[in-house]
Amino acid sequence: MCSFLAASLDIVIGKKQFRDVLFTQEQMKISKKLLFSALVKLFIVLVLFLMTIVIVNYFFNLNFILSVSLVIFPFALFWSLAMRRSQLFLSAGWKSWIKYNNTMQNFVVLFLSLAFFSEWFNQTGFPYTLQSFLDHVTAYPIVIFIFFKVIYFATAMIGVHPIVTVAIVIESLSPLFHVINPLSIGIVLIVTALATSASAPYGINATMTVHHLGVNPYRITRTNTRFSLMVSTIGVVIASLLL
Repeated sequence: MCSFLAASLDIVIGKKQFRDVLFTQEQMKISKKLLFSALVKLFIVLVLFLMTIVIVNYFFNLNFILSVSLVIFPFALFWSLAMRRSQLFLSAGWKSWIKYNNTMQNFVVLFLSLAFFSEWFNQTGFPYTLQSFLDHVTAYPIVIFIFFKVIYFATAMIGVHPIVTVAIVIESLSPLFHVINPLSIGIVLIVTALATSASAPYGINATMTVHHLGVNPYRITRTNTRFSLMVSTIGVVIASLLL
């Protein structure tokens, strides 16, 4: 629902903002039959991929992220064999590996620093200070939702991953589950975390864009902040309605 509302509002805003921009393009004839067939294949692939992940996770007792990492390549190879495109898949994949893998050292630094930061932060007294503050504002859930929204965006601006932010605040949230609807809290945490991915200067989206286009990451932040705020606000509003 949040995704649908965000996409709809973005389409309306974009249409109004760029209505005076002329864009000419030759009309292309698209076969509805081929388009429908491609969408059905995409849906089948996604379902099979998720089912494979769940099966691997269940039988080998692995965590979700590790299961996804182990399943991606064999599943993609199997699907290329089914489509009779295995040679193209292997050749294109090998070329991409050589081209991009040796230039991704910034991602190693990113995730290592996040691990050290998360471990260090949990040993400080800040989680207890945060819990004390939340205990004083439990009567105002909207204040708590907006507070977490601010925390997400503030930490994202200095390179803290939303997952780390969740790990930081989740312990302080435990006492609130008896006072505030846990579903509302979950919506705020998930939607706001996803919203920051579009504008976080050190996030995966911005880093990949910078890596390929060579632009300043804060330029991406400036462009996408409005959308991120809109998405997170939708999450806060829906969570408030479910109280």
